[in-house]
Amino acid sequence: MNKRIALKPREKILGFICGVLAFIVCCHIFLIQPIEQQHSLTSTLLAQLQEDKAISKDSYTQALHTTNAIQSEQTQTLTELTQSNALLHSILHQIYATQSNAFDNLDTLLNLSHNNHLALTHIQIANEELGIISLRGSGTFGGIAQFLHDIQTLHNQYISLDFIHIDLKDRLEFELLIQDMRI
Repeated sequence: MNKRIALKPREKILGFICGVLAFIVCCHIFLIQPIEQQHSLTSTLLAQLQEDKAISKDSYTQALHTTNAIQSEQTQTLTELTQSNALLHSILHQIYATQSNAFDNLDTLLNLSHNNHLALTHIQIANEELGIISLRGSGTFGGIAQFLHDIQTLHNQYISLDFIHIDLKDRLEFELLIQDMRI
């Protein structure tokens, strides 16, 4: 029963062709199609990445130009501010050089304190730019009140900042701030 079937040459060729076609179909289905799909996906991703890279490069270039423009403006503004500051310092220096010191105008205050029988124990410039003088001393209540009144009558020269601290002892001690308006 083991009889071999003898194939005719046509059948052999047809069998060979069918085998080759089956091999080609299997190779196409299991090898070529997945590779083509992977290639298509990779090509799409590559194109997207190239677009993103171009957009990113443009964004980076634009951000770099914007940053450079802002830095240039800030540098220019800083230069202008530095020049303005130097100009203001020179003007203020000229103004302070031509004006007198607050201690230069103390004669009037000393005369007023002497006329009102006040003993000054401390004279100090509290703020040189504003010409504010701090005075401490002692005297009678009437003398202190008259001293303040006399300062107020000289409002074109002096202005009292109305800060008075009075301590009660044998004599009244006071501390007041006076602004020299001529400075």
